[in-house]
Amino acid sequence: MTSRPPTPDPIKSTPGNRCSNQWGRDCICLPQGECKDQWQGEPTSGWPENRPCPGSSISNLVGCIVRPCLGKMKPAQCLWKEACRSVSTDAESIAELNCPGGKEVVCCEHSWMDHGYS
Repeated sequence: MTSRPPTPDPIKSTPGNRCSNQWGRDCICLPQGECKDQWQGEPTSGWPENRPCPGSSISNLVGCIVRPCLGKMKPAQCLWKEACRSVSTDAESIAELNCPGGKEVVCCEHSWMDHGYS
């Protein structure tokens, strides 16, 4: 009798983590109020088959897209560091003031969507 491999635990999202699935390099998991009120971001909860922040015990955890960066003008956008071609020079040393996610999410001089990367 062969045994089945163990079922992997579902991914559990936490605030400040990347969004899962195909949500792009501009999406960070945050509580909805923090996304809208603190970062002036655009919250999205996706749909039942494709949530950006699945498995969280926090009921209001959503995918958040911050565009433009807090206190900046378009096309500046908060992106995960590896997706940014050009970090906003005046915001580089104070990235955490312009974008959620600490130093892993930075204010870029370009938009993810404008270049068709998402």
